Amino acid sequence: MKRQLPPLNALRSFEAAARNLSFTKAAEELCVTQAAVSHQMRLLSDFLHVSLFRRVPSGFELTDQGKELYEVTRRSLDSISAVAERLMKSGQEQENTLVIRVTPFFSHYRLAPKIASFLARCPDITPHTVIGREPINGDLGRYDIIISHDEGDWPDIQAYPVLIETMVPICSPQISKSLGRPVEPSDISQMVLIRDVYNDKWGTWLSAAGLGSVVPRRMIVTDDPHFAVETALRGEGIFLDAPIFVQQHLDSGALMLPFGDRYPVPIRYMLRHSSKAAKKRKIRLFRDWALHHLATN
Repeated sequence: MKRQLPPLNALRSFEAAARNLSFTKAAEELCVTQAAVSHQMRLLSDFLHVSLFRRVPSGFELTDQGKELYEVTRRSLDSISAVAERLMKSGQEQENTLVIRVTPFFSHYRLAPKIASFLARCPDITPHTVIGREPINGDLGRYDIIISHDEGDWPDIQAYPVLIETMVPICSPQISKSLGRPVEPSDISQMVLIRDVYNDKWGTWLSAAGLGSVVPRRMIVTDDPHFAVETALRGEGIFLDAPIFVQQHLDSGALMLPFGDRYPVPIRYMLRHSSKAAKKRKIRLFRDWALHHLATN
């Protein structure tokens, strides 16, 4: 059913005039002339076939029909204003929220200790970090930015190296104590290797160490790097990663690099975002900050 609505500009002018009981004040509020308000009132009265105002010694007052229309118009415009304000606020919050998918180690040991400087630099941007390690396969999904280890190049996605490190074997000193001597690469065959399902570089390291044909005693496969660390801390396995992510355990002596930096395996963490979003302020500001504050080497 087609709505029988009066001209909306006339309703807006009427609400202001009725609320102020003055065409002059309504004109000032709406930034138009008094003649324009008077014209809109005539249009509205003609459309409704009723008088909305009547003259009194003090100026104008609403007729009964005018009072009825004013109450409905006021409530309607108040409701529209409230919804519009909420939607604008929601849209602004969404525009200022930066959704970042980041790997667990990078988030815990690299991003979290430094994020305060980004908040101070960009107080109007709200970072929303999401932990994830699954390959992106060229699709950023709902994320504005993804920080993960190198997966190659993808069309329409810009990538920047934000952290360049090397991976080496890491284990507990308990293993050396149980052997009664320093751990040698050949001891790998008697150890439990902890493999990372998303970033398994053991084959590369073993080949570089001349142990490509070695079969370890046992293997554990995990997608959780924290599981690898906890297992190694108990002396129950050896894992491969960048020492920067477990520096506190290395400094405390809870973990060690049994072979030092021999046969290092390069690893790059990349910051990626859509090429179409490259000029968005929130993405540009975070990218520039990250490349300056998170990058090493």
